[in-house]
This record gives sequence, structure tokens and C-alpha cells, in this order.
Amino acid sequence: MFKTILKWFVAKAWPVILEFIKKYHKEIMTVIFTLIEDTLEKRRESTKQEFKSKAEEADKKAREATDTESKVKYQAQAETYRKANDILEKQNKKLQDELEETKLKVQKEVEKNTASLRAEDLFNTNAKGEITVKENDNYLQLPPSQK
Repeated sequence: MFKTILKWFVAKAWPVILEFIKKYHKEIMTVIFTLIEDTLEKRRESTKQEFKSKAEEADKKAREATDTESKVKYQAQAETYRKANDILEKQNKKLQDELEETKLKVQKEVEKNTASLRAEDLFNTNAKGEITVKENDNYLQLPPSQK
């Protein structure tokens, strides 16, 4: 009886479960990468506003300066903040591109490894007809982090 149920599970239920796992992985990845992207965007916007504010403050001080030395000093500060903001924006664009590339690589790897999952990769059976989940820290066989 157990072998009949097991054959049915592998033939009929497993493909449906596997399809669910694929969708679940995709949803989890979307949530994770969206949270990362949102966090980075908030940090970018905060820093951009800070630099803009400091540049405007330095510009105001330059306009209000009564001597040439102070005027030049504050103009230089304002320009430094604007340049720092430009550099930061370029770095953030590069980081965003790298994150997108990583996201695509991870999605591809997860999809590939999920598609090749077999029921016996995840479950143990015994003579009593019990099914247990195999203990594994890397069900998807993803490569280790490449630091």
C-alpha cells in the first residue's frame, strides 16, 4: 500500500508541489530584493538631500559673506558637496546595476536548481511508511558566497 501511495506521490503530487516551490522561491526572492532596493533607495535619497542641503547652506553663506576669503571658502564648500553628490550618484548607479546583475544570477540559479529537485532529494522514507524531511543546509545546491 505504501509503495502505491509513494508512486502516486512522485508521479502526481510531486510535480504540483515542485511548481508551488518554484513560485514560492520567486516570491521570496522578489520580497528580499525589493526590501534591499528600498533600503538602498532610502539611504541614497537621504544622503542626496543632506548633500543638497549642505551645498545650499554653503551657497547662502557665500552670498552673505562680507569678505572675499569667506565667500571663496563657502563657494568651494558648496562645490565640494555638489561634486560629492555627483560621485555618490555614479557609485549608486553602479551598485544598482551590480544588484540587478546579482538578482538575475540568483534567480537563474534558483530556478535551475529547483527544476532539478526530486522528491527523494528532500524526503526520507522508511519501512514503516513514514516520510521525513531530509536535514540539509543547502537544498537548492547554491554555490557559496563569492567574496
